[in-house]
Amino acid sequence: MQRSLPGDYVANASLRRTSILNAGVCWTEAPAALTIFLLVAIGMGWRCRGLWQWFSHRKHGWGKMKRSGQWDQ
Repeated sequence: MQRSLPGDYVANASLRRTSILNAGVCWTEAPAALTIFLLVAIGMGWRCRGLWQWFSHRKHGWGKMKRSGQWDQ
């Protein structure tokens, strides 16, 4: 029991270190990925703004107003 304890401790310590490292990587990568995703989404949104407007109006049930010509500007 006493003999296997240091080995277990070392294994647990290395496991702990890798999990902390993984968490650190996650926390540093997530905001960057989110920022890139937002930039891409905004860029695509600017390009397909009409399509997005049509989709959002249709989703909220304002498609009739769009079809009647109030949204055509």
